[in-house]
Amino acid sequence: MNNNSLALIEFSKIAVGIETADQILKTAAVEIVHSKFICPGKYSVLFAGSVSAVETALNSGLEIAKNKKALVNHFLLANINQQVKELLLKKRKKKDITDSLGILEYINISSTIQAADIAVKAAEVELLELKLAMAIGGKGFVIFSGENEACKQAIKAVESALGNKHLISKALISSPEPKLIAKILT
Repeated sequence: MNNNSLALIEFSKIAVGIETADQILKTAAVEIVHSKFICPGKYSVLFAGSVSAVETALNSGLEIAKNKKALVNHFLLANINQQVKELLLKKRKKKDITDSLGILEYINISSTIQAADIAVKAAEVELLELKLAMAIGGKGFVIFSGENEACKQAIKAVESALGNKHLISKALISSPEPKLIAKILT
């Protein structure tokens, strides 16, 4: 994923998702980051490239998804944060916990990725975990660490930008127990 633009489309129909992934690649010079089945019986396509290429591919994909009544959610991030990219590609090394943990849980993966990007851009926090869909019923969650005020600021920025429509739960944990951290971060 060499480019800073990233888009995702979530589908309620697997066949439409696969068909759309093919069309996305045929429409613009983008790289598929993942094209996979997600719980519960949905499909997602995450792709990267230049802003214009990703916009073109996203518009093409959305047309198919809407016409076939299969669109769950989507997003376009024109300047994705490096921490988010690393977690999506499973290339991020675990960081030490500082003062507090912020946890945001969403009903879908597109909101989860957007929340992670907003949080890390809004405050001095380190992303620790970004779990998307599989084995958690299609939901997603992000865990980040930082000073207590930074975590509060990150949560507030995400809520301000995304609202609470897809938010399932949130938590701010001050001075988390080290034994817990070892168990929750995979």
